[in-house]
Parts: sequence; C-alpha cells; structure tokens
Amino acid sequence: MILSRGSESDKSVVIIGDKKKSRWNSIKVNIYQNVKEFCKNTTLHGLNYMANKDLYLMERIFFALSFISAVVIGAIFINNVYVKWKTTPVIFSINPHPTYITNEPFPALTICNMNKAYKAKIQNFTTDSVEYAIIQMLCKRKVNVTVADTIQDWSSLNQFISDISQPCEKMLVSCRFGGMAYDCLRIFHPIVTDEGHCCAFNMVHPKFLYTEGTQSLIKEIYSNHSDMDEAIAWNPEFGYPEKMSKHFYPRTAAGTGESLGLTIVLDAEVDQYNCSSTNSVGFKMAMHNPNERPNVREVGLLLAAGYETKARVRMEKLEADKKLHTVHLKHRQCEFQDEHELTYFATYTQSNCEAECIAETLMRHCGCLPHYMPKRYDNETVCSIYDSGCVERIRLHSMNNDDDDNERECDEVCLPSCYALKFYAEFFSTPLEHGDFWSNNPSLQGMSEEYVERNIAIMTMYYKDNSFHSNKQTEFFGMTDVLSNIGGLIGLFFGFSFISLAEIIFYTFIRPCRRVRKQKAKSKSDKRPRRFNVIGRHSPRAYRFRRNYLSPFTVLPMERKISQTFNPYPPPMTINLIEISDLEATNICNSKFDWRKSSMA
Repeated sequence: MILSRGSESDKSVVIIGDKKKSRWNSIKVNIYQNVKEFCKNTTLHGLNYMANKDLYLMERIFFALSFISAVVIGAIFINNVYVKWKTTPVIFSINPHPTYITNEPFPALTICNMNKAYKAKIQNFTTDSVEYAIIQMLCKRKVNVTVADTIQDWSSLNQFISDISQPCEKMLVSCRFGGMAYDCLRIFHPIVTDEGHCCAFNMVHPKFLYTEGTQSLIKEIYSNHSDMDEAIAWNPEFGYPEKMSKHFYPRTAAGTGESLGLTIVLDAEVDQYNCSSTNSVGFKMAMHNPNERPNVREVGLLLAAGYETKARVRMEKLEADKKLHTVHLKHRQCEFQDEHELTYFATYTQSNCEAECIAETLMRHCGCLPHYMPKRYDNETVCSIYDSGCVERIRLHSMNNDDDDNERECDEVCLPSCYALKFYAEFFSTPLEHGDFWSNNPSLQGMSEEYVERNIAIMTMYYKDNSFHSNKQTEFFGMTDVLSNIGGLIGLFFGFSFISLAEIIFYTFIRPCRRVRKQKAKSKSDKRPRRFNVIGRHSPRAYRFRRNYLSPFTVLPMERKISQTFNPYPPPMTINLIEISDLEATNICNSKFDWRKSSMA
C-alpha cells in the first residue's frame, strides 16, 4: 500500500495490519477449500450433495438438514448405549460348568454352650472377689462397683472366659466325618467369640486367618495322633493349592449323604449351668466360611438338648470374570482380594471387613475394643465394665444402618467379595428315641435315659447333591459390545466408519499443514530474484560451476520484434485447369499391370 501522507510509524502499522488481514483471509480460504474437498470426497452420507453446485440451494439445504437430523438422532441413541454401559456393566449368570463339593471346603462350624460359667470351676470364688464380679458382668447381672474399680487391666479377660467355661473335651462326646471316627480335639479347636468360649470345626489356621502381628483368638490344641493334618491357605478366589498332603484342613466333603457328612454328639451338662446367654439351655451353632470370623451371637442357630437335628447343607458360590478388574468399583459393586487389604484379617470377606469397620468405630467413639475382637496395636485396650454401654450402643447402631449422622456406614465401606462361598441349611429336629437308644450308640453307653433327654444333642450335617452350578459375574457390556453398538448406530444414521475418521484427520491436520508449507515455499521463491548461470563448457567442472555459481546479472525476458519484410497476407494460389481426357490418359499410364488379365494366366 502507498500512502501519500503520514509518518513512517503510521505506514508500518498499516502494513502490519494488512499482513494480519491477508493471513486471516488465507486461513479462511484454506479452511473453506478443505471443507469443500472433504464434503466432495468423504464417505459420509449426504455431505457430497451439500458440496454439489449442480443442485439448487434448497436441495443442498435439505440434505444439510437431513445430515444434522441424522447426527442428532444418532447421538441420542449413542447416549443411551453409554448410559447402559456405565450403569449396568455387570450381569449375573449361571456358570455352565458344574462345581463339585469334593473341590470345595466343608462349611466351618462354630458351636457354643449357652452356659456362661461352669459351676465346677467357679464354686470357689467369693462374692467380694474380682472373678465373681467378672462373672456377674458376663451373666449381665448386678456387679459390685467397688470391686470392679479395682480391675486395672482387662486384657486377660479372654483367658478368664476360657478357664471358667465348659471345655471342648467335655462338650464334644464323639465326632465322625467322611465315614470315619475322629478324636474331637483333632478336628475342633477352642475359640473365643461374642457368645463366649466355643469350639470351631474346619476353620483355617490362625496364621492364614489373621495378618502378621494380630493376636489370635483360636487355640490350636492337638491330640497325640501321629497323622496331624496340614494347614492349608485356602480362600474363595484362589482355592486350594495344587500340591497338598493327604491329610489337610480346611477339609473338603467326602461325598453326599449322612454317612459321609459330619456327625457330632454334644453334652450340655445342664447341672453345671450358672447362667445362660439365652432363655434356655443347649447350644448355639453358626455355619460360615472357613476364613471368616463367626458371628454366633446374632446369626447362630439353637441346638436343643434331647433332640437329634439333621442339617441338609446347600452351598452357593459366587465367581467373577477377571475382566471385571477394569470395571469401576462403583458399578461393579464387589471387590477382589488384591483391592482391599484388611488390618486384622488376611482374607477379604464382607463379614471380616464389617468386623474391622465396627472395631474402628468402637475405637473412635469408645476408645477400646471388646474382648472377642482381634487386637493388633499396643494402644488397643480391652473394654471394661464401664464401657459396655458404649459398646452396645455402637454395635446396635452399626447393625441399624442409620443414615442420620455423617459417618459412612459399614455396609457402604464393605462391599461383597467378587469370590464368595456361602452355606445354607435346612434343619429337621426330632426328640431322641426312648428305650434302648443309648445302648445302640457306643458314645452314649453308660448314660441314663433321663440324662440323655436333658443333656445330649446330636447333629448331622451333610450334602444332598454332589455338584452345583455357581453364579458368575461377567461383563454385560464390554468394550467390544460398546464399539459394535455405537458403530452400528453411526453407520446406520450417517455412514461413519474408521475410514471417515481417517478422512477427518487428513482434511483437518495433514492437508492444511501440507498446503501451508507449500504456500510458504512458494512465497520464498517469489521473493528471490531470477538469475542466470554461467556455463563454460560441458564438463563435470563446468557443471559444478553452473550449479554453485549465481550470476549477479538479472535475466530479462527477450523482446520479440516483427520483421519489416513480414507480409501477413500471402499471395493468391495459381490454379491450373486440366482436361478430363488428359487426366484419364495420365491415369492409364500410371495404372499398374493386372496379371489376372494376362493371357498367360
């Protein structure tokens, strides 16, 4: 631009503004050309009609509106697919492959006598002793506060409960499992629970139940048998190890039916009752996972003395596909073993997690832990008689799942395990037979009829079926399904594919970049002056000189001049007329010889 007036600075501003304007115009032209070429060459349906100049404007607008409508409707359906993928990514299905009971552990069984204190063990305690005050507390009776104030350390409460309770060798009269008779102390182990001193069958070893450094509540007491069983680290997700000894625990089922199940004879010793945890006498039992802490107080079932009980066991197994690791926990609603590490327990189950959650809540509100909960740290004190009210309030609150406070409930923190094993049973009870029943059972020989009716309870647990089908969690909508559904929708509505995506990338990035580079190279070549090369002669040296040497002289275009002798009008042509006779004579003379007319032919 040439300015007639103005300073040099004004000229520079105008020149810079013109450069920016021309650059923006070139960008708009490039965008327009790329969009136009994309619409002409793309595989998307309808866009080529929009770029076709042979159509009327209304026709092009019609196809543009049709394409926009197809995109909007397709986006609505794609959103429905996305919502379905996010909200319901997991589906429960029945595993087509059967699971055999011989490959899974027999249910763990915890049995407790409802007698809180064995008379023969507490008869020497005086009413003003500390032991008597603790017994009154366990029996939920009035406690001498003056004596209770003298107790400074409650950490030995579990040992005291075990000392004043009925021992397992007294409670278990006889045991049979898998068609074989066992010493009850070999397959049952003492354990302290919320119901008191109990006897547990088929639980994992404490080193596999608790984490390292956690105080165990299970006492491993063996008999003098030489073939002691090997403890196995079993869990629902990984199962049993490949190599095991012949005798191990937790034990698997030997087969179906009463003969291959578990049969135990229990003696309540009603005469030794001091107080009961319920309103009756007998036993409480709880079936649970072998690597779970039993909750006998709340979910335990009664075994009445003087009755024989049959328990037909049914197993439910929950499995999960390994691909669910990629699904968010919020939508999966289950946890794998490596996703949630517990403080006290080595294996994650929902029951173990809830027990830890309640323990943390008790430590936060009451500053102590009940005696039946595992302990790990030195600052975790055992709750005294004065903390029983706080403990009971927190326990009931955790079971109520009240959402009035701002704390997260244990059921929100502890999700079910993706691999779980649950046991259910159908119970059938009948009074023990009178007459010569006890003489037919070797374990009841020497017992009177009256004693059997008041003290003895017999229970048999067995499987009905040899196999069952587990429930398996799998992906309801995987990535392949999502791509298939979305690809089908966008292909149906406007013909989009991966080739269309490549076209968009090409016309959005590759083509503009190449065009800009080409324009820059062209602008540089236009600014460079034209020069001629000096060539000496045709030799390699002359060629090198011509290639590297730039002449300082500018080559001007050659001017062509018209010659003065040039006549634009040519002279007329002279036409000579020839007679027809002369033409025929000439043709005859010039004609070739026809050998077919020769006489020699």
